[in-house]
Amino acid sequence: VFVKFGQYISGRTDMVPPEWAASLALLQDDLPPSPAGHLRDTARSELGFDASEIFESLDAMPVASASIGQVHIGRLAASGGPPETCSWVARQTATSEARAGGQGVGGDAGEDRAVLKLQHRGVDSLMRRDMVSALRIARLMQWLDPRYSAFHTVLAAWEGEMFAELDFRTEARNLRQVQLNLRAAGGSGAIPTPLLASRRCPILA
Repeated sequence: VFVKFGQYISGRTDMVPPEWAASLALLQDDLPPSPAGHLRDTARSELGFDASEIFESLDAMPVASASIGQVHIGRLAASGGPPETCSWVARQTATSEARAGGQGVGGDAGEDRAVLKLQHRGVDSLMRRDMVSALRIARLMQWLDPRYSAFHTVLAAWEGEMFAELDFRTEARNLRQVQLNLRAAGGSGAIPTPLLASRRCPILA
């Protein structure tokens, strides 16, 4: 939570000095990745099949790692998707209609690149415990000095937003909604398309 809140504060130059914001911005995507075994185990437990069943190739080293998760780049298998018997939570095929309003991860519509987003091991329970501690600290600061009341207000308001981010299905729904809004407005943009979405391991193309 403290790292995640630091990321949030880094964009609030109205609350912290510019030099603080610049230092906190390093928390955006410069954190240690989870071990390779976590990628394999989480993909199977969340999606119901091995990542190799949908990816022809998948980089074990993430291209970015932040407070909640990390992102791996891969190339989709020629079969075009996971086995029909898998126990995924949600599926959206990357048809031309699904891609309307955006080019997706691969850039050109025909490209077969995709990304797998992986939540760090144990981050959900850790962040929930940290939030309890952070709110206690904020209440104490507010009691000691009323000038810190704004800090407690911002933290309390951010709590719900942070918990929503722990469920990657929320991000998948938001991406799909942005695509629909762009299509309705006649606009275009590079918007990733959710192929598979689970709480901790979505696949985007």
